[in-house]
Amino acid sequence: MSAFDLRTLGDLSLRDMKGGAVKLRTRKELLVLACLAAEPGQRWPRDRLAGFLWSDRGEEQARNSLRTALSGIRAVLGADAVASDADALILSPALESDIARLRERAGDRARDDLRPLGDFFAGEFLAGEDLGGDSGWLSARRAEFAEMAVSILSRRIETLRESVDAGRAVADARDLLALDPFREESHRLLMRLYAESGERSRAIAQYRTCRAILRAELDVEPSPETSALADRIALSGQAPAADLHRLSAESRVRETVEPALASDGSIAVLPFTNMSGDAEQDFLAAGIAEDIVTDLSRIAGLSVTSTGSTAMYRNAVARPDEVAAQLGVRYVLEGSLRRSGENIRVTAKLVEGRTNRLLWAERFDRALVEMFELQSEIAESVASALKLRLSSAGSAEIGVRGTVNIEAHEHYLRGRAYLKEMTRRSVDLARRSFKGAIAFDPGYALAYAGLAESLTMLGFHYQLPDAELDEAAELGRHALRLDPGLAEAHCSLGRYHSIFLRLEEADAAFLRAIELSPDLQEAHVYRGGMFMSLGRMEDGYRCFRRAYEIDPRDLHTSMMLMSALQATGRIDEARSVAREVHAVTRTRIGLNPYDDRAVYVGAMALAALGDMAEARRWADTAAAFEIDDPRTTYNIACLFALLGAHDEAIRLLDRTLSLGVSEYKMAWMRDHDPDFAAIRGDPAFRAVFEAHAPR
Repeated sequence: MSAFDLRTLGDLSLRDMKGGAVKLRTRKELLVLACLAAEPGQRWPRDRLAGFLWSDRGEEQARNSLRTALSGIRAVLGADAVASDADALILSPALESDIARLRERAGDRARDDLRPLGDFFAGEFLAGEDLGGDSGWLSARRAEFAEMAVSILSRRIETLRESVDAGRAVADARDLLALDPFREESHRLLMRLYAESGERSRAIAQYRTCRAILRAELDVEPSPETSALADRIALSGQAPAADLHRLSAESRVRETVEPALASDGSIAVLPFTNMSGDAEQDFLAAGIAEDIVTDLSRIAGLSVTSTGSTAMYRNAVARPDEVAAQLGVRYVLEGSLRRSGENIRVTAKLVEGRTNRLLWAERFDRALVEMFELQSEIAESVASALKLRLSSAGSAEIGVRGTVNIEAHEHYLRGRAYLKEMTRRSVDLARRSFKGAIAFDPGYALAYAGLAESLTMLGFHYQLPDAELDEAAELGRHALRLDPGLAEAHCSLGRYHSIFLRLEEADAAFLRAIELSPDLQEAHVYRGGMFMSLGRMEDGYRCFRRAYEIDPRDLHTSMMLMSALQATGRIDEARSVAREVHAVTRTRIGLNPYDDRAVYVGAMALAALGDMAEARRWADTAAAFEIDDPRTTYNIACLFALLGAHDEAIRLLDRTLSLGVSEYKMAWMRDHDPDFAAIRGDPAFRAVFEAHAPR
């Protein structure tokens, strides 16, 4: 048995068999061992190895350097560590290496087990090294060893699929994708695994990540095979897929418009592109952009577009001049992130929107724990490029981000991203993420408020025991004990009371949230929903109008405002808003054809504009999505009711109730939702609710 273990995959190191570090005199001595280990059993000509590692020296000096290195190796590892003759060298088989173990594992199915990727492939061969003498050899070895890891994971995934162990198969597929984010076959495998587990939304998110990576890095679209798989997962047949893509193509054909009037001090920060391959890292890429927005908002004289308005560009490729024209800004900041374990690579560039002229660009390689400092550094670089100045407050202080614990903040970002998807699965995942944030930082007030909001969302839209729903109130109060001025906590408390129609308590909490943060859109939206549940449509309209002014590109707010406008008889204003909403939905569908929310909200806008034939075309496309979330089926039921398609509306209502909604939402749909005003007297409408009434 060898006394030494050579690690070349990831960090280069030499250890004894107890795991202790073994020090050689120079780095080149380690590299000699690594080169010999990369081709076990092969004889390396001395001249080749000398020229390879000391290419900057003359032939004789290189040979002398090799002799000195061999002497140093033998002094530490023993005279037999490297066998040699006059012309060649060979590594002793007694010296163990991670490459030898990888080769053995790749060639022997019997050695397959469920250890994580890092146990047999810790990273790229000689990561970060540039040997200089023969870059082709190094690239070939890196590709060879990565392919071995791919083969091990691939066959293990197939075994797990056969044994119906979906969770472990997905974990392996994500590791497989991390090895090569540009490998479409790995993206397709992960999409299939998600779809087989009933996670269609995750499968489509993975397709969008694949598409964004290929377009951003290689300027190509996914292969027809990958796109066809996305169609099969997202839609119920080939004809609806063809209709959807025609709709997307039509939405990309826009009239040439003059850019919106933009002040010199205006900027939009686009969600960063996730180059990690795994769509589950999208939250981190988007979160970095959101935090940079927070930092940039501290620059006097700089107007920063809200993250809600830029969210539609997530995993989309759009020219800076197009974005600047659509959002009415002078500058656009875009970037990308690739995560590898606990390290991240971030690129960022600042572009002048009218000319697409690059003003500043930089690449950063950092540890994940340095993310706060990195975001602040990017904001400072932008300020410098624009000849502006940040305020003196440190952006990493607790008062700005709520925590100094990077793991807690990472969980919080994931929770916020999931919450914005507004499906049963995503909200449940948000709840878990906020709990994770609290575990890392029990004093993180924002995480308690986020957890409270998750519970109220589950409690109203879906089904949650009242005891768990009541927990939201205590979470909100605890957040306020930690931070009495936290608007999000007041908003969560207001949302909790509004579900039970406790007007006085709810309105006091909402108004306090708005006083503390006038642009907190959720407070206006939840308050408007409460008023409409009480039949106070005028009050509801005013709340939704204000929420729409804060972010006119948020589709949920747009949908609720259009409903309130119809309910209060503001027909002219409804048409004006509908035109704006339809333009936004066209942009979103052009950027992402699988945006089902944009399709059905766009159809609602068309209905408000009186274009019933086109609205029905969009509605049929929306209904063709493979949907298993009651919130989405409910919204499409509202759409068909607005179109006068009562049978389709009632059928979708029945499906909604079968999928499971709370008694609070059932009461709203049955008694108050203005979208169902035309069919509320239909006996079939009442029969659906009677059939699903709580027993």
